[in-house]
This record gives sequence, structure tokens and C-alpha cells, in this order.
Amino acid sequence: VSVQVRNVFGEDVIWLSIKIFYLASREDCSIYYASVSDSSEQMGVLSKLSMLRRSFETALDLIDAIALEYYFINNTIDVKTKLAEGHSYMFGTYIQNALDEYKILCKHLKKSDKPISVVLDLLYKEDMYMRCKVTAKTVYGNGKRIKSVIVIESTGLDVKP
Repeated sequence: VSVQVRNVFGEDVIWLSIKIFYLASREDCSIYYASVSDSSEQMGVLSKLSMLRRSFETALDLIDAIALEYYFINNTIDVKTKLAEGHSYMFGTYIQNALDEYKILCKHLKKSDKPISVVLDLLYKEDMYMRCKVTAKTVYGNGKRIKSVIVIESTGLDVKP
């Protein structure tokens, strides 16, 4: 069992991490090992990261943008904002009048860690496209491509096929 306990002493907050492990049984007794540690610093960092994530989502919402992460190893897309979950943008699909720009974007993301921006018309409703600015950057780790971070901003221009 692992539990995080929050204790408030006036204006101070202390987080304790309590872990209990079953070790063995002997006759009518059970033997457990328990540890208690101060996890205030870790919880403070997690709290700050959560606030930064909310600020990031709010900023993207204000400029009518969504954020995605594309993972090269398993070809998956992770939606990073609540706003994006309601959109039907499919990155790499439903592109109109911008196939060359899309190919440039994909080629760049496979070979460079520098950011790139292109303008693409993305399908968002049946037979309706929205002109979007797509900015992306590939993240490397140990010399290998890990993921591309992609921000899609609406220009507010609807484009008909």
C-alpha cells in the first residue's frame, strides 16, 4: 500500500509518503514493513507542473490552437489539450491544396530538431476545411527521434474544396 498524506499546519503544507509492505506470516502474526518519508518537495514540483499545464492549455485556447505529440516509435498521437479532444483534425489526413507543404513538414520532422511552420488546409467538418498554421519540432533523446510536438493554430479562414 502506498499513500500520500497532506498535513496542513497554519500556512505550511507537509506531504508525507507512507508505504506499507507485507513481508511474511508466522503463526498468528503478520509481519509488515512500513516507511514514512517527506514528499513535500516532489508534490510541490508536481503542483507547479500542473499549474503550467493549465496555463499552457489556456494560452492555446485563447489563440484557438491545439497541441499534439506524435511518437515515432509506435506511430501514435497524444492529444495534449482538452480543446483538441473536441476537434476532428487528423494530422496527416484530410489535407487539401497543401500536399507539398505537408511533405516538406514530414521530411523536416524526420531529419531536423529545428522548428518548422507551414500553412495547411485541414478538414474539420464534412466538406469544410480550415486554414491552419502548423508549427512543429522534433525532440531527440540519445541521438534518436522520440517525438514531434505539434501546435495547430486556426487562422479563422474557412476554405471550401
